[in-house]
Amino acid sequence: MSHRTFLPPCLGIIAVLALLTGCKTTAPLQGPALSWQVPEQYEPRLKACFADKEKQARKLAVTYAAKYGSGVTGADVRVAPEVWPYFQAGVTGDWKGAAEFYRQLAYRSHHFGFTTNPDPQLVAIWQPVNETAWALRMLSAKQSESFVRYGQDLLAAVPAGGILLGTTDAGRFMPTFLCKSHMDGDPIFVISPNQLGDGSYRDYLDSMFATKLQLPQSADVDAAFRDYVSDARQRHASGQLKPAEEVVVVGKQTHVSGRGAVVAMNGHIARQLWERNRDVYVEGPFTPDWARPHFVPRGPVLYLSPKQQDGISEVDAAADRTWWAARVKEELGEAVDEHTPRERILALARTNYLSLADFGIRPELHAKLSETRRNFAMQAPSSRLALATQRAQAGKVYWWHCATSTNRATKLRMWIEAETAFRQALALCPNGQDVDTGYFDWLATTRRADEAAEVLALVEEMSPPADLDNDWLKRAKARLAPSPAGPDTMKPADR
Repeated sequence: MSHRTFLPPCLGIIAVLALLTGCKTTAPLQGPALSWQVPEQYEPRLKACFADKEKQARKLAVTYAAKYGSGVTGADVRVAPEVWPYFQAGVTGDWKGAAEFYRQLAYRSHHFGFTTNPDPQLVAIWQPVNETAWALRMLSAKQSESFVRYGQDLLAAVPAGGILLGTTDAGRFMPTFLCKSHMDGDPIFVISPNQLGDGSYRDYLDSMFATKLQLPQSADVDAAFRDYVSDARQRHASGQLKPAEEVVVVGKQTHVSGRGAVVAMNGHIARQLWERNRDVYVEGPFTPDWARPHFVPRGPVLYLSPKQQDGISEVDAAADRTWWAARVKEELGEAVDEHTPRERILALARTNYLSLADFGIRPELHAKLSETRRNFAMQAPSSRLALATQRAQAGKVYWWHCATSTNRATKLRMWIEAETAFRQALALCPNGQDVDTGYFDWLATTRRADEAAEVLALVEEMSPPADLDNDWLKRAKARLAPSPAGPDTMKPADR
């Protein structure tokens, strides 16, 4: 991925951006797990959402054509032929029809990796199409109320006028739907950090928020790219590249590629957004290195504090723990904390693991599908994946403070909070991103080989072979080999 290939408005070559929305089962509309029946109480609001987003799409199409020199204006602007029928189906409540139009559009978009030659007539209006489609998907799910509840949790956690960086599908698209006006940022601004490197997405943000927020522009992305390449080059020289981050240095030229590079690049752009606007909250697995000292867990979000944190304060940690204790008990019907026996944690994980059948996929067909088509077909049946993912992110924040604090009392408090967070995440849904692997890493780091081995066995037992990361498995098994505890390691006995 060279500098130029990262920056064009279409960004078709980095379609992986759309697959970085958080959960392991990210997918657009497709599959038998959805009924395409929207609960009656949400139909008027969803129809109005389609109508509003259609108006927005029509304006975007004209603006985009003028900006990028097509020479076409007004009613003569062309878009993909399914676009306006798609919106019309939504406005009239023909949910199955809308889903079919979306499926046709998605196969030709630059977001899902099905084509190396995406339809340029989809670029300008893709975001309004995609946002309405995901709202329809979640409201059509068997547990639609769980998605609505999660969106409400997020709106309650972010103060009016704040920015929510929604990373999981539920964390981005449901608050977008539930806002009084997403286009006006009322009551909050919902932004996807995973698409900040996409020029067409930045155009979309400009069309809504340019007068209200200081948004990254092309020059800012250029600067972020240079900063990232410089950092990646140094880490390449010292052997400190991250997983899925590929760096090739040829003379003075540095070429970067891979999912890890895209994530890191977006992290650099998000930092600019945060520094210029400040009141920013993160949902899901978007935790760039620079942000870790600034994160403060606050229930379903991580607040990006302007000041670096020397450990999470007792007040903030207590409030976060209280929120999650109530939410987990509501979800599972029982309390889960650092004292819950690990046998019970594993039992809950097995109960709440989402099988292929839960996603509407026949196991005998799963292995025959390509990764893209497999992801395209899978459906998250509830928001519990996002809940588990978010709780694991808080666990990683507490873990970071446990490892970096020089105060023993703070290290102990952070140890307890990290342990509680990882246990609750695994019990909620081990499918969530960084949930099973994050808990394993935590146990291995704190030298609890027996418990780590049990979690590793759970990962191998419940993950379809095609979904397992063999490199991670090799590293995980190697970590269980006996070795003396390092000086910075904290064991349960130290508590």
